[in-house]
Amino acid sequence: LRFPRFRQRPRRPLPWPAWPLWEEDPAFALERHIHALTLSDGDGDEALRLAFQELMSEPLPEDRPLWSLHLLGNGESGRALVLRFEHALADGRAMMAVIAALTDAAPDAVWWEPAPEPLQSPLLAATLGAYALATQTPALARRGLGWVRHPLYAAGWSARAARALGKLLLAPPDPQTILRGRFDTTNRVAWSDPIPLADVKAVGKALGATVNDIMLSAMSGGFRRYLLARGADPAGLALRSVTPVDMRGQGDASGLGNWFGLVFLTLPVGVEDPVERLQTLHEDMTAIKHTPEAWVSLGILQGLGLVPGRLERAGVRFFGAKGTATMTNVRGPAQPRYLAGRRIRRALFAVPHPGDLAIGMSIFSYAGEISVTLNTAAAVIPHPEDIITGFHADFRALQRAVGRKTPSPQPAPLSHRGAQATISPTSPKTPIAA
Repeated sequence: LRFPRFRQRPRRPLPWPAWPLWEEDPAFALERHIHALTLSDGDGDEALRLAFQELMSEPLPEDRPLWSLHLLGNGESGRALVLRFEHALADGRAMMAVIAALTDAAPDAVWWEPAPEPLQSPLLAATLGAYALATQTPALARRGLGWVRHPLYAAGWSARAARALGKLLLAPPDPQTILRGRFDTTNRVAWSDPIPLADVKAVGKALGATVNDIMLSAMSGGFRRYLLARGADPAGLALRSVTPVDMRGQGDASGLGNWFGLVFLTLPVGVEDPVERLQTLHEDMTAIKHTPEAWVSLGILQGLGLVPGRLERAGVRFFGAKGTATMTNVRGPAQPRYLAGRRIRRALFAVPHPGDLAIGMSIFSYAGEISVTLNTAAAVIPHPEDIITGFHADFRALQRAVGRKTPSPQPAPLSHRGAQATISPTSPKTPIAA
């Protein structure tokens, strides 16, 4: 395997305090991770969704590396690949490095050959460690001296960090609505039709908003319509989304792992006008970008990873109670990718349920299109497709508001003969502090 982490299992050498370590699985075999499933006859899209839903509700075996790959299909439809992995292996951006390695940029790409295994030597490891220490220490020292030379900057950053910490710790729980509840391991899944990315960018250009702003605003409208349809009054309602923020910058993600912070983004569900709702959300997102909230939460997550499991779970639930949903936005390949010479026609992504939140939203772009996947706790929201319907209605309302309603072509069914789809959910049982 190109990524050694996929041959390894996590192990905590001491009860605490100690970081978990990765160790090679002595019984590793691809046959224990790769499976083929035959979809039922009939509606290929619905059969795929049900199979995907069932796989998301199934915990990964803990006696092997925490990932699995399922090939789904039948004789009358195309094929779909479902990659499940524990969040501890990789965050969304790191998993894109895996997808890039698993697929090709052209149908006739040259088959990848693994490089020879590097020499394993204690002396070599010590030498490399000494070299890393020698090269990194001056940089860390310069950073520390910079804070000494600029105490006002250091003091200002510390004050902003303290305010961010106060916001994270003192924020009250989200309002109790029919959207809130505990996740019970049983998923319901729905995904949107693919939307041309150019259509979303056109709305954003007209209204001064980002693609992420528009997608989240339309999802907020979907929640609003869902509440109204069930007799709830959303007037004045604001719900929080626990949203990961990539902290790598331009850094390389091929080493896998997790390097993200969390922010609490307010979803203005109570705002009726779609444009006003978008502007409100955009202002909140812009304000968050100028705070160290993500860095502070990254430190909290790292600290939770060191405490005993019971305290870790309590900390995760404490922060989870402050939100209604978790949301992630992953930028996928801009150009089509190929697997075994076949074009991947569509790609979707799904998130876990940190803090037992009942709603997971995933925004994913691929090859000029963007989609939303919604996975919910079955006991709380048994029909997430109703929220997706509201999402589409709200996006069309934004298009009408800017006078650029361009009808999107009807997507071909996912089960179209010969098509390929890659769906990459994370494990439903993963804590955010893993």
